[in-house]
Amino acid sequence: MPLLTVTNLTVYFHTRNGVVRAAEDVSFEIEKGETLAIVGESGSGKSVTCYSLMGLVPQPPGRIESGSAIFDGKIDLLKCPPQELNRIRGKRMAMIFQDPMTSLNPYLRIEDQVIEPLMIHEDIDRRDAVRRGIHALEEVGVPDAARRIRSYPHEFSGGMRQRVMIAMALITQPELLIADEPTTALDVTIQAQILDLLKDLKKKTRMSILLITHNLGIVGDLADKVAVMYAGRIVEQAPAAVLLKKPLHPYTIGLMRSIPKLGAHAERLQSIPGTVPDAARLPVGCKFHARCDRAQGDCTLDPEPKLVEADGSTRRVRCPYWDKPELKRTIP
Repeated sequence: MPLLTVTNLTVYFHTRNGVVRAAEDVSFEIEKGETLAIVGESGSGKSVTCYSLMGLVPQPPGRIESGSAIFDGKIDLLKCPPQELNRIRGKRMAMIFQDPMTSLNPYLRIEDQVIEPLMIHEDIDRRDAVRRGIHALEEVGVPDAARRIRSYPHEFSGGMRQRVMIAMALITQPELLIADEPTTALDVTIQAQILDLLKDLKKKTRMSILLITHNLGIVGDLADKVAVMYAGRIVEQAPAAVLLKKPLHPYTIGLMRSIPKLGAHAERLQSIPGTVPDAARLPVGCKFHARCDRAQGDCTLDPEPKLVEADGSTRRVRCPYWDKPELKRTIP
């Protein structure tokens, strides 16, 4: 039985400028001990999907229009009462946010912030909580943790602040860790260290990870499965090794081509033409057709393509022309 099963999740934001369709008909599963990476450009709906699972979508203007998110086979995260969700968040589910400097309280010592999940969710005195907090910081590679736990966030580097965030998330040994762009603000050396840390912790604790990223370059190193999102929709799902070896959706192919390759010589980097469409004014039909070199006339008509099995039962693609690479057109 999967640890988390999300089915047909749809999230809209009702604003003065119209209805923003942030996530539409999103479905995926995460098994125990498995890592699922959700990949896509900024504005594709990755973070909104995760915030919905944690009950962090502001309502209003946000609203979960439909869908379910069954945790541990019996709890619907989208419908459970706030008190029950509070017992799960920070204990059985935890989240690493994108920017640790804005997620950590600058007025509180690291000690108070790291042990807060323990003080809320466990019957423990402060001395034991601090002892576990020091151990959690040591586990994520913070040197001299017994002294530095008394520091403030501004006294840490970006990489160390991210390690503090990971320690906070893992101190209660959650079953599911949601990592929202955990390496975006870090240089490549620290990125590699954080990814290695997540891999090691996953092996030790057998937790599941939902990784949010726009960088396909880190997916092969950490993820078991990949879901590629575009304009609030999943456009391709597959095992990570399969997708990275042979992407099928034109958008996924574009993302793969945009990754710089070591030793390759080119006058300019590859890119996907155009931009992600405004979620309040989405085009009719396939949402990617204006940027797609494989699009045909029926791609601009309703209904939009469905997510269907392709190239075997292990992957799904939202494109009727995924198997026709010979179709080429000039993109305006």
